[in-house]
Parts: sequence; C-alpha cells; structure tokens
Amino acid sequence: MTNFHDMAKRFSLCTVLVILLALILALTLENKPFFLGVALGAGVSLLHLITTYRQVKKIGDAAVGKRIRFTPGSVFRIVTALITIYIAVQFYTYFDLHGVIIGLMITYIIIMFGPLFHRNKWMKEEGSKLSNND
Repeated sequence: MTNFHDMAKRFSLCTVLVILLALILALTLENKPFFLGVALGAGVSLLHLITTYRQVKKIGDAAVGKRIRFTPGSVFRIVTALITIYIAVQFYTYFDLHGVIIGLMITYIIIMFGPLFHRNKWMKEEGSKLSNND
C-alpha cells in the first residue's frame, strides 16, 4: 500500500504545483478568469484525488478486516464537480468555464502522463527485482 500512498502523494504535489502555477499566471497575465478557473477546477480535482485515495484505503481496510464500509465517493465527486461548474457559470466574470473544466481534468491528466516521467525509475526497480530472482 505504500507504493499507492507514494503515488497519491506525488500526484497531489503535482496538482498543487499546477494550482500555484495557475494562480501566478492569473496574477501576471491578462486572462485572469481562465487561470482562476483552472485553479478552481484543479483545487476540486485535488479534492477528488484525496477522496478517491481515502475511498480506496477504506475499501482495502474493509477487505482485510472483512467489514463492509459505505463510501459515497462517486456521488460526492459528481456533486462537487456540478457545484464547481455552477459556480463558474454564476460567477463568469471571475471564472472561465473552459478553465474550470480543464482544471477538473488536471489530476486525470497527471495520472495518465505521470508514469512516463517515472519510467526510468520503474525500469530500474523492475530490473533489480528480476536480477534478484536469478
């Protein structure tokens, strides 16, 4: 489980960096609503990542302890995404809807492309495991 914990920590850190970058760009560039929308969406996307991690951890603990636990994960993520879109539509002078939608997808993009940047580390670990089995 520590490997999953490390990955979740790395993805969270990358998402925080995207949020900070979006806020810096919102302060320095002219298209503030777009970058504020990206920051808002990425913040909610980070919340989704954290709740997904907690849900997976609870399910793993329940499987080991043979207990059944209720986790409202998917419903919570859908509701928070809809609330975020509603905020962007209501306060369109502050948040661009396109930026919010891109921000909501940030952690999914990081999860998809993150392993490409850690490929060499993974290859070294797998190589050492194979050489230890010989």
